[in-house]
This record gives sequence, C-alpha cells and structure tokens, in this order.
Amino acid sequence: MGTGVDTGMRAALLACACSSNREFRDIAAEHGVDREALQEQWFEQEYGPRSHEPTFLAEILNDDAHHLTA
Repeated sequence: MGTGVDTGMRAALLACACSSNREFRDIAAEHGVDREALQEQWFEQEYGPRSHEPTFLAEILNDDAHHLTA
C-alpha cells in the first residue's frame, strides 16, 4: 500500500470510520496511537484537498474488504 501509516494508526482510522459516535481519545488509547496524530490523519483524509485519487481511508477500506473476500 505504501502509505507510511503504521498498523496501529491504520486500525484506529478504520475504527473512526466504523464508530462515528466514539471519541478520538478512546479510539487512540485502544489502538496505542497519539490522539492528536489520529485527529490530524482523520481530518486530513476526510476533509483534505479533493482530487481524482482515492483517499488513504478509501484505500485501506478497499484493501481490508479485499482481504475479507479473498
């Protein structure tokens, strides 16, 4: 995938996508990542510059879906 995001941050971003009612601090603590870094990654992916390229979050969701169906 080549995104440079470690496994903990990846799992935390997925948890954010799947758990919109949970707080960043709870998700960050659960996955062993810094809350501020998680928020920055999340908002960068959700509200960053738009382009024709898929976002990191879309890439990891597609990647995980592929592993579940393979």
